[in-house]
Amino acid sequence: MTSTPLQARFTTLSSTHKQAVSLIHRLENLSTTLGQGDDARVELSEEIHILLKEMKEEMELLRVEMEQLETSGNRRRGNSVKEAERERAEVAMRKLEEDVKRCEIHFSPFPRPFFLIRPYFTQD
Repeated sequence: MTSTPLQARFTTLSSTHKQAVSLIHRLENLSTTLGQGDDARVELSEEIHILLKEMKEEMELLRVEMEQLETSGNRRRGNSVKEAERERAEVAMRKLEEDVKRCEIHFSPFPRPFFLIRPYFTQD
């Protein structure tokens, strides 16, 4: 397995994350007056939930592939290119996991501690 398929999947996950962040921002900016925009809030919430669920499923598949890379790499130690590729994939995976956790915390309907309420998203 080369880095190209993994990189493409990381890129897809990253763009899905950006889409989820954008939808969360839209949801936050909708009117909170009862009866106004209720359908839009429900639709956005469902879409965000689906995106987060798909991201978590895709990340689980990526974890399995990365474990396979790791076990194949253990048999053929000494290939610095493969080790560097595996390390980059691990860093990208950790970043995506943190991003998804932040989205879930920010999107959660349950009260959050005051230090989590501040907007953490940046428009990169």
